[in-house]
Amino acid sequence: MTNKSTHHTGKKPMKRLTKLEFLVLAFLSLICFTGCQDTNLFEPLEDVKTINNQLTSNFFNELQTPKFTFQFDASTDYTCILPDASQILFKANSFTLNGTLVTSKLIRITIQQFSHKNDMITSNVTTMTSDRLLESAGMFKITADLEGKELQLAKNAKYNIRIPKINLNNVPTNLELFYGTVTGGILTWREADNDPSSQNNVVTSEWRYKDSVFVGLSCFPQELNWINCDHYIFNNNPRTDVCFTIKTINNNDYINFGAYCAFPKFNSVSTICCDNNGKSCFNAMPVGEDVRIILIGKGKYDYYLGYVNHNIKVGSNLTIQCDRVSFDAVKTFLSSL
Repeated sequence: MTNKSTHHTGKKPMKRLTKLEFLVLAFLSLICFTGCQDTNLFEPLEDVKTINNQLTSNFFNELQTPKFTFQFDASTDYTCILPDASQILFKANSFTLNGTLVTSKLIRITIQQFSHKNDMITSNVTTMTSDRLLESAGMFKITADLEGKELQLAKNAKYNIRIPKINLNNVPTNLELFYGTVTGGILTWREADNDPSSQNNVVTSEWRYKDSVFVGLSCFPQELNWINCDHYIFNNNPRTDVCFTIKTINNNDYINFGAYCAFPKFNSVSTICCDNNGKSCFNAMPVGEDVRIILIGKGKYDYYLGYVNHNIKVGSNLTIQCDRVSFDAVKTFLSSL
């Protein structure tokens, strides 16, 4: 007979895991492991926000005002007609290439028109001199080229811009002609005659085209590129900086913003000048005026929009919430300005 004996170790036998328990344990281990590997997996990174109001910025390409091109023989008179019936009239033999008069050559004129605040905003152009604000009655960018080579106006040459207006009673009487200069990607305006006391280079006019008679403004620039019919506004207001910070809901996005100050009562737009202790600022803003501070951003895939209506006070500091929106929502908002 064989004696059977049992050896007791004092330990309980190991319990076998059920299939469900094993799966739960494996899932929790996976979470712990990946959490240690990437601490940002479940905590979105803060959005990276930059502001770029330079003319070279191309993140609003889908929204920019269109370019109109016209081709004609440089030795003939030619009139460019825009969709709003504005006219740009060139005389024969008005262009040079590197100082040599261009004749009997097919040249190209390219025109962009910025009639309203939304046109200015989407193209990153403003109505600012170096230290004052303007209101625009008609803004253009006009270039000429011969087979891609930039042309200049001939010495003493000028051309005529006609801008139709429905009611001349609503047109300011102190309009002046301004030329634009781009420095560091930022556009500023200077008086064509360098004489603030003179307002005689933009006049009211009447002209006929086909079967219609138009009334409006007429001026005679002697430069190409940036042209504007403006007048100074807010001449007597004290000035202050208006600063702001941008707030977004974290979407782990890199967002390029354009920042603008639009004046509801005027066809006028300002852009930021500087950074002040981590805040972006508009400078020399007229105290007591109503404005709309607008931020439009483009991320990796989405658009962002934020704005605030504000009456300017000395030392204004704002926080502007910007949310993800559709492309159509941006267009609708801009068309309401």
